[in-house]
Parts: sequence; structure tokens; C-alpha cells
Amino acid sequence: MAVVAWYRRPGLTAFRLRPIGEPACQRADGFEEPIAMAEQHGGRVVQNRTLMIISVSLGVAAVVLVNLYISAVKGEQRATIRLLRAAEDLDPSMVLKEEHLEAFDFPKMVKTALPDAVPADQSSNVKGERLDRTVRQGELLLWSYLYGRTRESLASKLLRGTCGVQIRVRGSWADIQKGDFVDLHGSVKLVRDGEPMDALVLRCVKVLRSDGDRLVIELRPDEVDKFRAIEGRLTQGGLRPSLRNPQDIDDYRRKDRFGGELAPLLEQIEERRKAASRR
Repeated sequence: MAVVAWYRRPGLTAFRLRPIGEPACQRADGFEEPIAMAEQHGGRVVQNRTLMIISVSLGVAAVVLVNLYISAVKGEQRATIRLLRAAEDLDPSMVLKEEHLEAFDFPKMVKTALPDAVPADQSSNVKGERLDRTVRQGELLLWSYLYGRTRESLASKLLRGTCGVQIRVRGSWADIQKGDFVDLHGSVKLVRDGEPMDALVLRCVKVLRSDGDRLVIELRPDEVDKFRAIEGRLTQGGLRPSLRNPQDIDDYRRKDRFGGELAPLLEQIEERRKAASRR
């Protein structure tokens, strides 16, 4: 047997008896460790070093991928495409001319959300076309804004025996959609020099098109003349629409859809019409 210093802690040195012939591991400080303990200690060092290398490699790879993604997104954001827009306010039925449109750069990645936008290289194909809606200055030109393109003409949507009448309403009504039914109210002078009176002008008329403060409504021919005459008695406040339930079809079909308060004015209009027909 041999007495050997095995290991030492602060204030303590451990000794043990090692049989002669037992293999030992000599440390740099002169102390001995059993072979099994040395192997275990060395294995942990190698394992920790491997995990550290893998972690660093994954971190570097993540940083590289993020940078590549950011570069790709920035590249897409900078990419543009030339489109057409209105150079001035354009009214419905206007025939497009070169001075009505202008080309400008538009983000290409946003263009995918507007597949109907007209490219600048198609300017020669839209000249001479007619608009079927209002296009404000700076607004993108879409193929669907042109007659005979992706939408049917307005006339083809009219019921037989009806007319389409364009009106302006107070405010901008983005919630009113094509096919909705509305009542029209306004402040009307029943007597030309009298005081205006709030009244129901028309009930349950069908909207054929909605464009901000402009509506195209469906009227019967006998209603058009009366409605235009009433429009001349409206105050500057104009017409105010109110939405109706689409199931109120009885009001839509009724013969007289004008408000009862307008009866005196409608009688005057009818008398003038009869007098004009006798001349």
C-alpha cells in the first residue's frame, strides 16, 4: 500500500491508501485522481465545448437569415411599377383624353392588391374610353371604371320601363351599396316664396350605383318629371338618404312613392303638365 494525496480543498487535504499496482492519474499540481474521475471530468469539458460551438453556429445562421430576409423585403418595398391615375377630377360618361391621365410610380408589392389597376403602358388603350363613375384627381384608374370592360353598362341593369337618375346627397355615404333601398328626405319649399318644410321626398327607391355623395337611383318615367320639379324646390341642404330594409318590397312596388306632405306641390306640377300638353 502507498499513501497518496488524493485531492485538497481550502483548509483540508485528503489522503488515501492506494494499492501498489493500481493505475493513477497525476494532476498538474501533483495530486492524484482516480482514472474514472478524470475521464468523467474530461468528458464534460468536451461535451460543453461541443454545445457551445453548436449554439454559436445556430446564432450566426439565424442572424444571417434575418439579414437576408430584411434585404429581400427592402428590395420589394423599393420596387415600383408605373400606373395611371387621374390628373384632374373626371366625371361619369367623360371620354378620356391624354391630358386627363398621368403616369406615376406605385409600390409593386401593393399592386398585387389592385389587379384591376391600369398600367401606364396601356394608356393608348384607354384613350377614347368612357367612364362610368366619378374619378377624383390623384385616384388610380381601374379597368372596371370604364364602360364595356369588367362591368356591364348601367343601362343593362335597368328594369324594363324604368330610368336611371343621378342625384347628389348630403355627405358621403360609403355604407350605401348598389342594390340597397333608400328613402330620400329633404327641406322643400311647397310654395316658391314660402318657408321650407322637412318632408319625405321619395320612399324605397333602388340604388343602382353609389359613388360617395352621388347616387344613381331607379325611377319610373312618370316619377322622373315630378322628382326633377321637386329638386328645384329643395333648399341648399339637398337630399338626405336613409337606408331601408330590402324586405320592404311593398313600398318599392307602390304606385305613389312620393311623400304625402308634397301633395300640394305635386298637384301644381300635374296642373302645369296638363296645361302644357293642351297647348
